[in-house]
Amino acid sequence: MKRRLDQFSLNQKVWRCSHAQSDATKYFSAKLAPKFVGPFTISKIVSPWTYELKDPNGKHTVWHIKDLKAHPPDSE
Repeated sequence: MKRRLDQFSLNQKVWRCSHAQSDATKYFSAKLAPKFVGPFTISKIVSPWTYELKDPNGKHTVWHIKDLKAHPPDSE
């Protein structure tokens, strides 16, 4: 079994999977699209496997842990 044992905390920054779909009418190829978008901030832990994310515009969405990846800490 291949599984990441990630746990995220409140206000942590994460990347989320983009789930891009190809569209020939718009000349868009999902193969060349970025795999992850973000960073987003975790605003609520719904369950150990689902997290509510807040984007920079203030919109809240719920995502499963398999679609999230930790954002590297800022090196300032």
